[in-house]
Amino acid sequence: MSAEPTRSVWFLDEAEDDIAATFEWYESKRLGLGAEFIHAVDAVLISLRDFPESREAVHRDVRRCLMGRFPFEIFYRLEPGLLVVVACMHAARDPKAVLWRIGG
Repeated sequence: MSAEPTRSVWFLDEAEDDIAATFEWYESKRLGLGAEFIHAVDAVLISLRDFPESREAVHRDVRRCLMGRFPFEIFYRLEPGLLVVVACMHAARDPKAVLWRIGG
């Protein structure tokens, strides 16, 4: 039995904007904190790419992963060979705010 090949990660433009805005916000609070946020995002994405079904779906085929150190969640869906990042938003926000991105 062979393991499933690792998926590529692809971002919706809005998800890239989420991450960039959060980077800028953290960087404005303390030099280097934005970079730490990006490293945390990368670590989560590596884990999700290797274990994409480790999180349950929260709406249709969209899954959510808490980031740990930073109070953010990454919303993603799985497509053949891809992990599509739909959003990266603060955990205090209503997760329904992401539904417009997925047509929900």
